[in-house]
Amino acid sequence: LNLFVALFLLVPFSYFPATFAMFIVKERVSNSKHLQTVSGVSTFTYWSSSLVWDLLNFIGVIICTLLVMWAFNSTAFIGTWPRIGATALLFLLYATSAVPFSYLLSFSFKTHASAQVGITVINFLLGFVLVLASFIMDADDDTKEANSYLVYIWRFSPHFNLGETFIAIASNDLLLLLGESVGEA
Repeated sequence: LNLFVALFLLVPFSYFPATFAMFIVKERVSNSKHLQTVSGVSTFTYWSSSLVWDLLNFIGVIICTLLVMWAFNSTAFIGTWPRIGATALLFLLYATSAVPFSYLLSFSFKTHASAQVGITVINFLLGFVLVLASFIMDADDDTKEANSYLVYIWRFSPHFNLGETFIAIASNDLLLLLGESVGEA
């Protein structure tokens, strides 16, 4: 069950970073960003304040996600205090990489609506689809070696890293339930 939780958590986590880029695109297209720059707001202040605000909003999503995991007793992710800490740290690291990644992608879009949809699709492909493809390729002896090289390219995506770590946590929990030894974390 935890493997399904790991996979399906990637879907909403593909959506959240795209919502933050939507406002960046809206400000750029409406020249609100230009107005702020002309008014004396430095580029560093603009981007750092946007990042801090978006990360604070993301922390709310992280807390809600941890509460849902607790409510449904998802022991692989929140079964012990170290697991709660590891899961929270994973979410925080994901947020600090996914939000700037979405900012970077936002320059490819001219409207905020297309940015939200486009970035969500890109995040979904880089997260859910690549994680699933990598998991399947690892299971097949014919494609295992190719995946061992491709995974280094895919790890440039924060979404792939989140999904790969979710799968690793859920797989380790499953192995522990089966009584097999698990390597160092």
